[in-house]
Amino acid sequence: MNAQNTIVDSLQTKLADSTLTDSVRIESLNYLSREYAYISASQGAGFAQSALELSLRTGNKQGEAYAYRNLASMYAAQESFYFTLEFVQKAIHLFEQIHDTVGLGNCYMTLGVLYKNNQSYAKAINYHNKALDIFQQKQLAERTAICLYNLGDAEFFSGKLQDASIHAEECIRIYQSLYFQRGLMLGYRLKGSIHFRENQFADAARSFHRVLQLYKTLGKNAIKESAADAMIQLSRIAHQNGQAEQECNYLKEAFLLSKNNIYSLHLRTSYQYLSSYYLQKKNFPAAQQLLDEYTKANDDLIVWQNRDKAAMVGSVLDALKLSNDNQQLVRQHALKQEVIEDQKQLLTLTIVISTLLCLVCIVVLFLYLTRRKLVTELLKQKDIIHEKSQKLEENNAAKDKFFKIIAHDMVSPLNSMSGLVNLLAQDMEMFSPKELQSIMDEFSKKLHNTLGLANNLIIWAHSQMQASPPEFSVTSVAELVEKIKDTYGDIAQQKQITLRTDIPSNLTIYVDSNQIEFVLRNLVNNAIKFTSRQGCITISAEENHLTVILSVEDNGQGMTDEKMENLFKLDNVRQSQGTEGEKGTGMGLVLCQEFIRKNNGKITVRSQKGAGSTFSIHLPQAPCSDVIQSSLVSEDDLIQ
Repeated sequence: MNAQNTIVDSLQTKLADSTLTDSVRIESLNYLSREYAYISASQGAGFAQSALELSLRTGNKQGEAYAYRNLASMYAAQESFYFTLEFVQKAIHLFEQIHDTVGLGNCYMTLGVLYKNNQSYAKAINYHNKALDIFQQKQLAERTAICLYNLGDAEFFSGKLQDASIHAEECIRIYQSLYFQRGLMLGYRLKGSIHFRENQFADAARSFHRVLQLYKTLGKNAIKESAADAMIQLSRIAHQNGQAEQECNYLKEAFLLSKNNIYSLHLRTSYQYLSSYYLQKKNFPAAQQLLDEYTKANDDLIVWQNRDKAAMVGSVLDALKLSNDNQQLVRQHALKQEVIEDQKQLLTLTIVISTLLCLVCIVVLFLYLTRRKLVTELLKQKDIIHEKSQKLEENNAAKDKFFKIIAHDMVSPLNSMSGLVNLLAQDMEMFSPKELQSIMDEFSKKLHNTLGLANNLIIWAHSQMQASPPEFSVTSVAELVEKIKDTYGDIAQQKQITLRTDIPSNLTIYVDSNQIEFVLRNLVNNAIKFTSRQGCITISAEENHLTVILSVEDNGQGMTDEKMENLFKLDNVRQSQGTEGEKGTGMGLVLCQEFIRKNNGKITVRSQKGAGSTFSIHLPQAPCSDVIQSSLVSEDDLIQ
């Protein structure tokens, strides 16, 4: 383990020390944020967010500036132009206030990375040169080395290979003197890329092998993306030299490393080269297995990217909220200072004209009432801001759950359907009519399940976003259940399931009939899905004081206690299969609970594995006056 890695580990240990001073803690958090930018952007953003929060609380402008700069650097690597400029401008403003030229140099380097990612190479080179002048003047070896790497990288992409080579060599020399092995991985990677572009494959191979040696030495603290890139480049060199076995091994390692660390570009590149290799060798089983692995890895990649983006966006929102809160506090403090100064002047005036006792009493009373009113208004504003903050956090949490479900339960079946369509489009003639019918049945089943999920998601989103109140009315339980029986009678009969009802004819409830009908449809549909052929489903209702209990009972598969505990939790929604392969996510039950809650009711469940399930809905009974009024209206209609 090199010195730089030891520093990182020691700082992480030091943060647990409760006696650590605020300034040292801020400096440690900013250092860890900068180092983790190359290992995990979301972790790096978390350290920067903690540093920013503590800096704002303690008034540490230097710590605040470096936290903004670190956030800008990570979003520049993510190619997020807007967020990078937002944070880097805040950092530059603070560094100029405290006359920190090193901080300005770091900001210039971040802008250079941002413009390089946007292919504005001339601007990128200009900003890196400005940063390099500052670091060299201050004799900061580590900052100079990373700036040389970024400058060489921009020159490499702009086609200035000679300049890029000079700066790569100088970067490596400085990192060797510092024994900074992670930095050496970057330097040798750039040097190898330059040699490869110049068709100097032997020199390129030596540089890339050096990257892999450092990768093995550093282990978890290595810049794994550099290692994946080196493996891919070495596979290309092996291909040029006709070394097929080495080419295959490098590509396998690169594919595995990219898959495990979610490097989308390198995953796609290694898959394309390795797939081409298998096809040239006519190793079709290996090519098919690789396609399956790539498809699964790509699905996992989408989920992880969404989580990572959610974490990064959360850091942005928190940082902007902290910044806005701080500015608001500054304005409030200035306003309070003005009020205090005004009060001092009034008090002085009161002492001078103390002979006018009545006027003094009036002024004092006026000041007292004004101050009390101001405090009351401030407290009210604080409560309003707190309430709005909580509402915003709840809305953000709801949206995060919504996007998580879409990524997990909609993208995967859509990808599967895309694979089936591509398979048919490539060579339909190779399938028999029976096989084609089987494929189309599978396609239809996946499409039906996906449309059902989409419908539930749309209904859920509407209920979350609109927040419209239910439309309550007196509803006949018997008529409501009869509609459900008409809808699902044929479906149950197709599965040879008996659908029974036991509903008193005069029983009424005071609910939103559309929402409760949706609940019953979901419960009956689930009962059919998880009940085997020759089974039985019973829909019953009974009156209990001022409550009507509607029950849907089946003798199907049943559930474990663990599954029942998580049945109505949105973050525990999981895909499951019915007795004949029917698919579902459990999203409908989450919606059911939401609608029942809005209708002043509750839902309970009893189940035993292998012995069936009973879902019971407790709803308010319609008041007698409403029932009489409903009956009178019906009689008037009959007379007319």
